[in-house]
Amino acid sequence: MSDYSSIRRDKAIADEFIGGTSKDLMCTAHGCPNPWSVDAEGRFCSAHFRQPPHLWPQITQEQHDYIAMRASRKAEPAKTPTHAEKRAILAKLRGLRLGADHDSKAWADELESREQSGEMLTSAQRVMWRGAKGVRA
Repeated sequence: MSDYSSIRRDKAIADEFIGGTSKDLMCTAHGCPNPWSVDAEGRFCSAHFRQPPHLWPQITQEQHDYIAMRASRKAEPAKTPTHAEKRAILAKLRGLRLGADHDSKAWADELESREQSGEMLTSAQRVMWRGAKGVRA
């Protein structure tokens, strides 16, 4: 691929990326492909915000390069599981089904016993097991 066609392709990708966004929503740094995200003495993207204006062209070029790099990367195709793998997955899922005799609050009992044995639980763990069992703190 020639340099000219590569540049043309990159420009087309960047134009397509920008095309769906209103110019009013774009960063005010000249040529920046990002929408603004910081409204302070102008509307800037996070890459340009708090950067001196003499660095903006370099930052803008880095943003364009990043978009072009992401666009040129090819995603790997998703792996389709074999028939045997699908059967194994279904068998595991069937094993997870809860029976009528399943104690849905066994996790709360386990956390309570861990706390009573002296283990330090997080505050979220303490609140959750107490709430599930209806115990006041």
